[in-house]
Amino acid sequence: MAPSPRAMRSLSPLYSLLLLTGAAMAAADPWSTDCPSDTNYTRGGVFQANLDDLLSFLPAAASVAAGLAENTTGREPDEAYGLAHCRADVNASECRSCLDTSARDAAIKCPGQKKSTLFYEACLLRHSNVSFFGVADMSWLTGLCNAVNATQPELFKTQLGALMNNLSSRAASSPRLFAADTVDLTPFTKIYGMSQCTRDLAGDDCNRCLAVAVSYIPKFCDGREGGRVATRSCSIRYELYPFYNAQAAEAAMSPPAPPPPAVNGSDHSGPAERAGNDDATAKIALFVSIPVAAVLLVVLTVAFYLCKRKNKKPREHVLLSSAGECFLVD
Repeated sequence: MAPSPRAMRSLSPLYSLLLLTGAAMAAADPWSTDCPSDTNYTRGGVFQANLDDLLSFLPAAASVAAGLAENTTGREPDEAYGLAHCRADVNASECRSCLDTSARDAAIKCPGQKKSTLFYEACLLRHSNVSFFGVADMSWLTGLCNAVNATQPELFKTQLGALMNNLSSRAASSPRLFAADTVDLTPFTKIYGMSQCTRDLAGDDCNRCLAVAVSYIPKFCDGREGGRVATRSCSIRYELYPFYNAQAAEAAMSPPAPPPPAVNGSDHSGPAERAGNDDATAKIALFVSIPVAAVLLVVLTVAFYLCKRKNKKPREHVLLSSAGECFLVD
């Protein structure tokens, strides 16, 4: 569902301010907030208690779970649903710091609201009184644009469109619904781009959400050197400078390493360990077989001697049964 023009925002002046003050300010304050005013809660009531419990849980849970946590607290009609999501290229410490800030800001930026979404440089925090997990929500968008126009607008738009469309499809099929890459603008200039979805979405829903976000670049930031568009479920960003951790981004886009192949269905040991096990088995077999052979030789010798004395017939062959009895065979 596409948003109405009333739902759109363009925060170009703020964007220039962020570029001047750097990432420190961006981490300390959300670059955009969504605070629907249609649902309010009573201060000190049951919903606020549930929301407080939820917000105290999500930051730590997300930081130890690869940057994603969702949870529900309380019972109907005062249930609180929440999702904490960190950018795939930030580490656990950065994730926790960003989400701790967002949890503290929730009551300040959207006071008394049962629903809110706070967008930060490295994370997103969303809560509601109704479940939204697994649903791509494009009914509301926000945008933030660089105040500087591209020097080669037509070439810039062509290269940017190709980059962001490519990143949308790659993010939708990546393990963490995230993709980042560059495209050459000139021999000396690159466009850096990033696309991501909250990881509660299915791949198809992620792709659909990102396609909507990309389609709003001309409406929010036409011809600008940098910008971002976000919905409650996905976001995109592009700049003429690196704004993400390229090494961490590459790792986040890579498929997880496959488990080591099983041997005989359950043996996960390596060659050296199996060789050691084989040597130990051979030694045990040797220690067992030598005494057994010696005892058997003594028994056969004694039995042969006894049978020979009892029968005293020449040219006889002696056979022993399992019971140890003597049988004469001509």
